[in-house]
Amino acid sequence: MSRVSDMKSENRLARKKARKRIFRKRLTYGAIIVAVIVLVFFIASSRKSSILADNFLFKAAIVDQLSKGGIVPWPNQTFIDSSINILQTKKFEVANYSYEEATVNFYMNLSERGYGLIILRVHSAIVEGSTLLGLFTSEIYNNMTYPWQQSTGQLVKAFHTQGGPVFFAVAPGFVDFSMQGAFQNTIIILMGCDGMKYTNMAEAFVRKGAKVCIGWSGFVDAEHTDKAISYLLKCLVTYRYNVNNAVNETMQVMGPAPVYNSTLKYYPASAGDFTIPPYTGLTSNIAEIAIFLTRETERISPIQLLLRRCL
Repeated sequence: MSRVSDMKSENRLARKKARKRIFRKRLTYGAIIVAVIVLVFFIASSRKSSILADNFLFKAAIVDQLSKGGIVPWPNQTFIDSSINILQTKKFEVANYSYEEATVNFYMNLSERGYGLIILRVHSAIVEGSTLLGLFTSEIYNNMTYPWQQSTGQLVKAFHTQGGPVFFAVAPGFVDFSMQGAFQNTIIILMGCDGMKYTNMAEAFVRKGAKVCIGWSGFVDAEHTDKAISYLLKCLVTYRYNVNNAVNETMQVMGPAPVYNSTLKYYPASAGDFTIPPYTGLTSNIAEIAIFLTRETERISPIQLLLRRCL
C-alpha cells in the first residue's frame, strides 16, 4: 500500500514539474514575442521618422514632361541624374516620371502621393484671354473626356505650335477641385514658362497644402531653367538655405533667363524663411535599436531565473 502511495506521489510530482517546465517555456516565449513586437513597432516608428521630419516628407518627384518621346522634347539626362543625386545624398526617396506618365490622372493623384518636394519640368503657358496658368499634360485633347473638368475650366486646351497637336493642360481650378488628397508642406518648383507671372497656380497649390511654389516670372528656355533649377536645388537641399536665400542666390549666380529677362520668384512671401529640416531618420537610430535589442535580450534571462526560483 505504501509503495502505491509513493508511486502516486511521484507521479503527481512529475506532473507538477512538467507543468512548471511548460509554464516557464511559455512565459519565456511570451517575453520573446513581446520584445519582438516592441522592436517591430520601434523600427516602424523610426522608418516613419526617416520620411517625416518636422512635418516635411523626405520624398521627391521629378515630373519630366520634356523627356524623350514628347512632341517638343528637350531631354536632359544630366539634369535628371544630378537632381536625383542631390536629393538622394540628403536621404530623399526619389521618383522620376517621364513624358508618357504626365497624364491628367497623374496630376489628379499627385497631391496624395506624399511628396515633400516636386519638380515640374513641364511646359506651361498663360491661358489665352486670362491670367490663368496652364500646366501641360502629355495627354492629347479629346472633347469627350473629363466633361466636368472641361466645362468648369479646370482643364484647358494647350498646344506648342499653331496647328500642331492639342493637349490637355491643368488650370488652377483643377488643383482646387480635382486633385485628390492634399500636399503636406510641399515645395513645388515650376520649371516652365510663366510659372510665377501670376500667382493663381501657386495660390491653388498652397490652398491644397503646399508650403511654397517657386517659378519663373515669364518665358524661359529649357537650357537655362535646367541650369538654374539645378543650382536652386543645391541651395535648398545640399546647403539648406531658406527659400528666400536660395532663390536670391540662384539669381545672383545664374542670372535671369537670357533674352526674356525672367527671374525666379516664390509664393507666398511668408514662406521665405522656410528651410528643409535636417534628416532624422532610421540611420540615426541604429545605435538606439542596437541598445534596445541588447536590453530586451538581457531581460529574458532574469525572467527565466525568477521562474526557476519561484517554481
